[in-house]
Amino acid sequence: MESVSFRAPSFSKEKETIVRDEVSAFSATAGLGEKPEEVLVDTTTKAVYTVVKPAFVMGYKWLVDVGGAKFSVSLEDKVFWQKLVSHEVRLGPYDALVVEVAYRAVKDFQGNLKVTNTITKVLDVRYDLGRQGSLFDEGAN
Repeated sequence: MESVSFRAPSFSKEKETIVRDEVSAFSATAGLGEKPEEVLVDTTTKAVYTVVKPAFVMGYKWLVDVGGAKFSVSLEDKVFWQKLVSHEVRLGPYDALVVEVAYRAVKDFQGNLKVTNTITKVLDVRYDLGRQGSLFDEGAN
């Protein structure tokens, strides 16, 4: 389609036409340049995440916990994925991952904050890290 034409309300006899080259001028980011986002933080750091809900499909996000705050992370460590697939590593409740994580915070053109956490490398798995004893555990008096 090269153009779209329409007639304004019935009292107008003139037809309005929008051609293909003008369409991008009506987008939400028109006039903002090529990079409508402002990067506030873009860094890599080490962290310890308790696994709340793993996703055993590459590309799906994992739900993790840090001090009671739960959030989603992407896991992109292919070596660790291979260990999961081959059952060399197993995860259960309260297990934690010591990781290198890429943290990125961006303010979009509307002023909204977007934060992404991407695990780039799993350094260690700590088993049963967050489990606390129960009154009913064996050996409790």
